[in-house]
Amino acid sequence: MNRIDLSRVDLNLLTAFETLYQEQSVSKAAERLYLGQSAMSHTLGRLRKLFDDVLLERQGQQMRPTRKADELYLAVHEVLSVIRDRVLDQSAFTPATWEGAVRIGLNDYCELVYARALFERILADAPQAQVSFVTVNRGNAADLLKAGKLDMALGHWPEAMDELEVQDVYIEKHVCLFDNRVLQKPLPLSLQDYLDIPHALVTPEGELSGNVDSILAQQGLSRKVSLGCSRFISLLNLLKGARLLSVVPETLSYIDDSQQPLHHCEPPVAVGDFSISLAWRKSDSAHPVLSWLKQLMNDVVLQERHRILDKEQE
Repeated sequence: MNRIDLSRVDLNLLTAFETLYQEQSVSKAAERLYLGQSAMSHTLGRLRKLFDDVLLERQGQQMRPTRKADELYLAVHEVLSVIRDRVLDQSAFTPATWEGAVRIGLNDYCELVYARALFERILADAPQAQVSFVTVNRGNAADLLKAGKLDMALGHWPEAMDELEVQDVYIEKHVCLFDNRVLQKPLPLSLQDYLDIPHALVTPEGELSGNVDSILAQQGLSRKVSLGCSRFISLLNLLKGARLLSVVPETLSYIDDSQQPLHHCEPPVAVGDFSISLAWRKSDSAHPVLSWLKQLMNDVVLQERHRILDKEQE
């Protein structure tokens, strides 16, 4: 069976065939497509040559489709419908009826604090959607986004990331987190107490130093890091009942709703604030799903953070 060379197929030809088949009249098809009758007759000639079939043959005052035309119409109409509804009509995206999947990268802190609220809101807006949370860090987030393995990432991205858009959601500050039932220190902590108490930190790569140590070194100071762990949820459990202190994002320090929550205060050393930001591929910026997801994540993160902070102040 001879295959038709796709380079010979003009989408307008398929649209013309669909219209000719539906109208079964050259003049009516020409009027519907805003063409002259001679131009439509020429187009019918091209279609006949392309498909090696008369397609429409005159019977009295009407033109009747051939068997080949009947077979072609079903396929052509389906293809054109897909192009109109799913390729050209980008406004057709409606979260309530959408059945796709979203892949969201979250750093460890954001996963612990925001994953539940994000999942609940996505499912409320798009009940047929699937959600995949992927743990990311500064080292792999950009690569996963560029490779199309993530739709959106939420975290702290201090370095510029080529091919990606970054939008700050809010500015986070650091606090000291500890179990003062064990430490029994006056608050806020003095610099000497801060340096004397053994420190714990989250270190996915296993290193036992970080940005805080660099800041202290610039002032001729140092701390003792006694513990490193890979996840914040583990850190929160390890701090309870232990003679340990950790410098963590402020919002994280408020999520412990147990009867004996950990204590927190501002560090006696200026650790610095940091941004929590959304990142996505520049090439995806205009996609309706990404536009919806970006706005949703921005709103949910801000609302959830305010809820957590307001609850602490009650």
